[in-house]
Amino acid sequence: MKTAAVPEKRPPGNRGRKAEFLTNITKLSLKPNVDFFKYDIRMYVVYKGEDSREHLKEITKQKKDYFPEQQRKSLTVLVYKHLIESYPDVFPKNLTLFYDRGSMLFSAYEQIKLATEKEEFIIPASILSNACGNAEKVSVVIKKVSEKFQVSSNDVMKAVDVRDIERDKNMLEVLNLAVSQEGYLETTKFLVSGPNVAYLFDHGACHFR
Repeated sequence: MKTAAVPEKRPPGNRGRKAEFLTNITKLSLKPNVDFFKYDIRMYVVYKGEDSREHLKEITKQKKDYFPEQQRKSLTVLVYKHLIESYPDVFPKNLTLFYDRGSMLFSAYEQIKLATEKEEFIIPASILSNACGNAEKVSVVIKKVSEKFQVSSNDVMKAVDVRDIERDKNMLEVLNLAVSQEGYLETTKFLVSGPNVAYLFDHGACHFR
């Protein structure tokens, strides 16, 4: 058992010495009545086998040891960016999207304009450079998930509870993705490991001292 020394309590009315701190904390505000729509997105690199059949390697989930994790996530970002640029009728310019570099995609305000509940899009393998060898193409499949996973910005307080089991996980998913987009998608500035650890290639670019 040890005795810990603590600072002497100051008398009432004495504020003590002023200290200034520099932080990167930013206030975030949510607009009311904003709907968020959740989608399952899968990306497959397609190869032509010696049997003349197509063989798929998924990059949105870690399957076997096809690709190292960071390379796999960088590939999903390349495919995602090319996808939304190549299909403007499905992803209008003013559509707000949040992507997790895996199998989760959200749109805000309005839904992605899918022709059916589940739609496939084809992306040329050439956008992946030589990272995937002799791939034929990339298949992207997007599917809207159940209505019970859709949330609104009006539900933000449901994400706050002293009991973890009572927190609305769907709202937390949206909030986490919304604040992570630059780190996830700007791969020349950031290296993101796991869901919350981001490394800057150049801290000066973000005005950190």
